[in-house]
Amino acid sequence: MTCRCVPSVYVTIYAAPTSSETREARSFFNRKGIPFEDLDISTDPQARQKIQELSGQAERPVILVDEKIFIGFDLSQMESAVPSLF
Repeated sequence: MTCRCVPSVYVTIYAAPTSSETREARSFFNRKGIPFEDLDISTDPQARQKIQELSGQAERPVILVDEKIFIGFDLSQMESAVPSLF
């Protein structure tokens, strides 16, 4: 019997919850069935500090996929960064 195993991906989203890019990112990972940690920079001072350290800004979401840093949400970048589940 062959195992169809999916590699683990660790995703963290640092963002304000009302951002359209944040909503797109959440929807993308939910559709892919990939769990993610969602850190709200508007209420979490440590998350706000981390987003500044990672990207030098806090206007756009920062998405960590394993060790890769993405500023903002770009569908084609995310498609190539996460493994296919199908």
